[in-house]
Amino acid sequence: MKNEIDKLFQQEMTRKEFLQYAGSALLFAVGIGSILKAFRPGKSQADSSLSYGGSAYGGASQPS
Repeated sequence: MKNEIDKLFQQEMTRKEFLQYAGSALLFAVGIGSILKAFRPGKSQADSSLSYGGSAYGGASQPS
């Protein structure tokens, strides 16, 4: 593996090729699943009853 990385660093490449390698490395590091999950429309991550202001102590008024 180290040999492949050394070979990649020694290889001459254009700016476009460099950006392609850097982009694919970023996708690999972050994970494609995490990126897709962030952009997927759907349910809210936080439940309003668990957030700040969801109880009487948080400032929400409770009907009597």
